[in-house]
Amino acid sequence: MSSNGVFESRCFPVTEENERKQRVYISGPISGHNPDEQREKFKIVQERLEFLGFETFNPMENGLPPESSTADHMRRDLSTLCREEDPFDIIYMMQGWTHSKGCKTEFDCATAIGLRVIFEDVVMELATRENVGYVPTKFK
Repeated sequence: MSSNGVFESRCFPVTEENERKQRVYISGPISGHNPDEQREKFKIVQERLEFLGFETFNPMENGLPPESSTADHMRRDLSTLCREEDPFDIIYMMQGWTHSKGCKTEFDCATAIGLRVIFEDVVMELATRENVGYVPTKFK
């Protein structure tokens, strides 16, 4: 664990209380970016989190056709984020989220319903600075 407490036990993949994987909603900028590049970035984050033992939701794979409107994607994604059945435990905020209206909306909803937050830039800085061995080479 880092000395600043970022990696508390409640952010580990499996909780001791219920022995289930922690569910993570991945939030990252999409609109205004190359969809193929963003899809690849989301997939890398998804694989990284699953490698660590988390269960993930990747909004780039929300079941809607790519040509659907931003509003349709946001409705689907916010509905998923705030679902009562199999709720999420954590929201993972990818780099660049502060420049995205959609990400800011997801962040506000997630914190309003009590999800814990993991910021990608903090995780990557700690992994690099403290030489944490949990980030496989293919994900750097």
